[in-house]
Amino acid sequence: MKTLAWEHHALQLLDQTRLPGEERYLCCTRWQEVRDAIRILAVRGAPAIGVAAAYAMVLAARDIAADEPDKTQFEIRLAEAGRGLDGARPTAVNLHWAVQQQMNLARRALSSHTVAETVELLEQGACTIERDDAEMDRRIGRYGAGELGKSRQPLTILTHCNAGALATAGIGTALGVIRTLHSQGLVRQVYADETRPLLQGARLTVTELMDDHIPVTLITDNMAAWVMKTKGIDAVVVGADRIAANGDTAKLLYALYFVLTLIEAVCLLLAGMNVYDALIHAFGTAGTGGFSNYNASIAAFHSPLIEWIIAIFMMLAGINFSLHYTAVTGGKAGFKAMLNDSELRFYLGTIGFSTVFITIMLLAKNFAASFEEAFRLSFF
Repeated sequence: MKTLAWEHHALQLLDQTRLPGEERYLCCTRWQEVRDAIRILAVRGAPAIGVAAAYAMVLAARDIAADEPDKTQFEIRLAEAGRGLDGARPTAVNLHWAVQQQMNLARRALSSHTVAETVELLEQGACTIERDDAEMDRRIGRYGAGELGKSRQPLTILTHCNAGALATAGIGTALGVIRTLHSQGLVRQVYADETRPLLQGARLTVTELMDDHIPVTLITDNMAAWVMKTKGIDAVVVGADRIAANGDTAKLLYALYFVLTLIEAVCLLLAGMNVYDALIHAFGTAGTGGFSNYNASIAAFHSPLIEWIIAIFMMLAGINFSLHYTAVTGGKAGFKAMLNDSELRFYLGTIGFSTVFITIMLLAKNFAASFEEAFRLSFF
């Protein structure tokens, strides 16, 4: 099951929105068709999106070159196509990277080559990006299998979402490790989470593994802990966009979560909660966005101060932790970048507008005894 293929100056993309019921390929002859495929998740997974974008730049270059523009116009129009591709998935790191790689290659080529030669070099560049991605998958598979297979005993593995061949140009990252282990006879069983809400695990991962005759069992997401406890899971293998070699990013994110939880617990203790309730509500706020062990929730404490503390920390926990990371590690510039983030602005703007609107409604209906109570309830 091949995710994409470059054939006869056209990009063939497996339409992943139709899996597992139908295996259908989209034939893209214009860069806009690739952009739309990325936008609707017909092609997905960071590496696969990057490779598709590289070929989309080739399609754009061919289309522009057909008008016989001069070098300056060719570069301007190619950059416009690149921005169009970039906007298909603004959060896809590999998409932006691949577009920039191709634009940089085009600018270098135009300094000493014709437009037609530049188009050919862009095609070679896209093929190189595809080959490099496939080679990275093979290396990840070898290294991962070497590490997990040291005991030379068959393993029971849990995986989540889809980090397989459908997400890359090769054998996959996480599933590349599983495939390599399987080729060595070291996979007893794979358990795949369904992965809500788009069910990539159920639709894609299970489809891939069954296609390769690797023993796999589909489970719901909330079965994972039970499976780990009762089915003898030896390893959890998942994919990620970016991981530092020494794990610092993950460690710092855990530290941020811990510090946020600890500060809230201390505040709740000072506000009059006992240790048990403070810890339950602090972990519940950061981990679930708000959870109480009382039927009446935090109203059981009859404390406006406790309500304010929990509401404020709910708001802080609702901010993307990558933005917390940016603010903490980037100093003044990082904090400024966090404040300029469109997601954060939308989040805070929605909270602000909703709080004001609900406050007015509570006061108009006499559901609150004071402005402070109305504002506190609305903010919560």
